[in-house]
Amino acid sequence: MVGDYFITDEKDAIVLEIAVIGHSKDDISIQSSGRLLTIASKQEPKSRTSRRINERFTMSHYLDEENVSAHCKDGILWVRLPKKNCVKTKQVTVN
Repeated sequence: MVGDYFITDEKDAIVLEIAVIGHSKDDISIQSSGRLLTIASKQEPKSRTSRRINERFTMSHYLDEENVSAHCKDGILWVRLPKKNCVKTKQVTVN
């Protein structure tokens, strides 16, 4: 379970700000696939008041997995998830 988090839907990206108090940046694993974002901790937190992280978020847009970025400072993790343009038009011939 994660503490407080905020999700901001910008024009070209989704930004997630999440409290990860008691965890270092090396302890956090982030995976994105399609519209799914998974954030997990690799170890138990260093603080007794913190919890292990294991969260999944389903986003409103497909994510550009190659350009996801994150940084962690003072117990706050920021994840920037660029939106992927998945709209494709295909002409279908009627037989």
